[in-house]
Amino acid sequence: MENEKGLQQIQDKDGVVHAYSKWYDNAGDFTWKECTVLHYDVTSERYKIAWVSSGKEKTVGRVNLRFREESENSYSQMIEQA
Repeated sequence: MENEKGLQQIQDKDGVVHAYSKWYDNAGDFTWKECTVLHYDVTSERYKIAWVSSGKEKTVGRVNLRFREESENSYSQMIEQA
Protein backbone atom coordinates (compact mmCIF):
# COMPACT_ATOMS: atom_id res chain seq x y z
CA MET A 1 0.00 0.00 0.00
CA GLU A 2 2.89 2.30 -0.73
CA ASN A 3 0.98 4.51 -3.15
CA GLU A 4 -2.18 6.55 -3.49
CA LYS A 5 -3.95 3.81 -5.46
CA GLY A 6 -3.24 1.30 -2.71
CA LEU A 7 -4.61 3.70 -0.12
CA GLN A 8 -7.77 4.21 -2.15
CA GLN A 9 -8.39 0.46 -1.99
CA ILE A 10 -8.54 0.46 1.81
CA GLN A 11 -10.52 3.67 2.35
CA ASP A 12 -13.77 3.38 4.24
CA LYS A 13 -17.05 4.62 2.74
CA ASP A 14 -16.15 8.17 3.79
CA GLY A 15 -12.74 8.06 2.10
CA VAL A 16 -10.80 7.67 5.35
CA VAL A 17 -7.81 5.32 5.69
CA HIS A 18 -7.61 4.02 9.26
CA ALA A 19 -4.32 2.88 10.75
CA TYR A 20 -2.20 2.72 13.90
CA SER A 21 1.09 4.52 14.47
CA LYS A 22 3.66 4.56 17.22
CA TRP A 23 3.10 7.30 19.80
CA TYR A 24 6.19 7.99 21.92
CA ASP A 25 5.92 9.41 25.43
CA ASN A 26 8.51 11.60 27.16
CA ALA A 27 10.33 8.54 28.49
CA GLY A 28 10.84 7.22 24.95
CA ASP A 29 8.34 4.39 25.32
CA PHE A 30 5.70 3.91 22.65
CA THR A 31 2.18 2.62 22.29
CA TRP A 32 0.18 2.05 19.13
CA LYS A 33 -2.49 4.72 18.73
CA GLU A 34 -5.25 4.96 16.18
CA CYS A 35 -4.68 7.44 13.38
CA THR A 36 -5.90 8.34 9.93
CA VAL A 37 -3.71 8.57 6.84
CA LEU A 38 -4.04 11.97 5.24
CA HIS A 39 -1.58 11.61 2.37
CA TYR A 40 1.23 9.49 0.93
CA ASP A 41 4.23 11.37 -0.47
CA VAL A 42 5.69 9.39 -3.34
CA THR A 43 8.96 11.33 -3.36
CA SER A 44 9.81 10.83 0.31
CA GLU A 45 7.88 7.52 0.62
CA ARG A 46 6.32 8.78 3.86
CA TYR A 47 2.77 9.10 5.14
CA LYS A 48 1.15 12.16 6.66
CA ILE A 49 -1.09 11.01 9.51
CA ALA A 50 -3.30 12.50 12.19
CA TRP A 51 -3.86 10.79 15.52
CA VAL A 52 -7.55 10.29 16.27
CA SER A 53 -7.23 11.13 19.97
CA SER A 54 -5.47 14.47 19.58
CA GLY A 55 -5.65 15.51 15.95
CA LYS A 56 -1.88 16.02 16.03
CA GLU A 57 -0.31 15.48 12.61
CA LYS A 58 2.99 13.84 11.81
CA THR A 59 4.86 12.38 8.86
CA VAL A 60 5.92 8.76 9.36
CA GLY A 61 7.64 5.98 7.48
CA ARG A 62 6.01 2.64 6.75
CA VAL A 63 7.72 0.88 9.67
CA ASN A 64 5.80 3.16 12.06
CA LEU A 65 2.43 2.61 10.42
CA ARG A 66 0.12 -0.41 10.49
CA PHE A 67 -3.09 -0.23 8.50
CA ARG A 68 -6.26 -1.31 10.28
CA GLU A 69 -6.97 -3.89 7.57
CA GLU A 70 -3.49 -5.35 8.07
CA SER A 71 -3.08 -8.14 10.61
CA GLU A 72 -0.40 -7.79 13.26
CA ASN A 73 1.20 -10.94 11.87
CA SER A 74 1.45 -9.65 8.29
CA TYR A 75 2.75 -6.31 9.60
CA SER A 76 5.44 -8.11 11.63
CA GLN A 77 6.46 -10.15 8.58
CA MET A 78 6.72 -7.00 6.48
CA ILE A 79 8.97 -5.40 9.13
CA GLU A 80 11.20 -8.48 9.30
CA GLN A 81 11.66 -8.42 5.52
CA ALA A 82 12.51 -4.71 5.44
